[in-house]
Amino acid sequence: MSETEASTIDVQQLRRGLRDLAALSALPVIWTDSDPRRIAESLADALFRMLHLELVYVLVRDRAYEIPVEVAHTARGQAPTAHAEEIGRALAPWLNAEDLSRTPSSIASPLGNGMTRIICLPFEIEARGGFLVACSPQADFPTEVDRLLLGVAANQVAILLDHRRAEDALRESERRFRTLTEALPQMVWTAEPDGTADYLNARSTEYTGLTQEQLRAGGGQSTIHPEDLPRVLELWARATATGELFEAEHRLRRADGAFRWHLARVLALRDDSGRITKWFGSCVDIDDQKRAQEVLREAKEAAEAANRAKDEFLANVSHEIRTPMNAILGMTDLALDTPLTGDQRQ
Repeated sequence: MSETEASTIDVQQLRRGLRDLAALSALPVIWTDSDPRRIAESLADALFRMLHLELVYVLVRDRAYEIPVEVAHTARGQAPTAHAEEIGRALAPWLNAEDLSRTPSSIASPLGNGMTRIICLPFEIEARGGFLVACSPQADFPTEVDRLLLGVAANQVAILLDHRRAEDALRESERRFRTLTEALPQMVWTAEPDGTADYLNARSTEYTGLTQEQLRAGGGQSTIHPEDLPRVLELWARATATGELFEAEHRLRRADGAFRWHLARVLALRDDSGRITKWFGSCVDIDDQKRAQEVLREAKEAAEAANRAKDEFLANVSHEIRTPMNAILGMTDLALDTPLTGDQRQ
């Protein structure tokens, strides 16, 4: 083979490798909303065609499936599930090894046709997401290109599984949050960083009589007492601009038209960089406490007024008694200082 021919072959292999690499990189788009079996089947099919393998075996562990998904692709096409599980059992000694890098380069083929060269790659750390196994009778397998493509494929699956787990964890967290907020007697809501409401619990619609759509569109402002609204808007604008805690007591109109006092508190949730990602707010009915405080205030004022009236009364009584007594005492002193006869003294 001449140098020109060898160079041409190298270029062709490079182009094929780049084409296959691009195809593998696009797999996550195809896998959107796919279940683990569909992911494993499409991956096995793509690798089998790209690398001209004897066997591709994929095992995917997904939290949504108690039993791992096993898929095998051979020269006869997609293997039935029972056959894939049989291949998995044959590969088990290598897949259960603590260090996959120690897997021998050649093993007895799980297909029963002599020896085959093998490479095992894990999905995620410690293969918690599963394995990718590729087998070929070619003496130079796996080449550097083979390793690159298989490594990219394994990483794509690992990233997808990790993303799915994160989404599942987020959905579970949201489900628990909403279950908790729906059980609370207070109004609870969340908002985007700019203050736009994106969730309100059932208590919010029950109290105001407005729909979720009306409240999210800003209709909640119409339920705030006109005398309190300017102060509330000023405090909220300051909070969204600075990220500081929002806290205000104001009156809210109930669905029947009655206004009741509420304590509103809104706290910003921040990411690691300090950027606000969400606002969490609550409105607690404090009308009974406010009325009780008003009753206590009025009682205190009445008691203070009674004390002032008592003091004024005693002062007046003392003055009324003191005036004639002064005259009596004065006349007594005068009489005692004046010489009197015995009869006069008697």
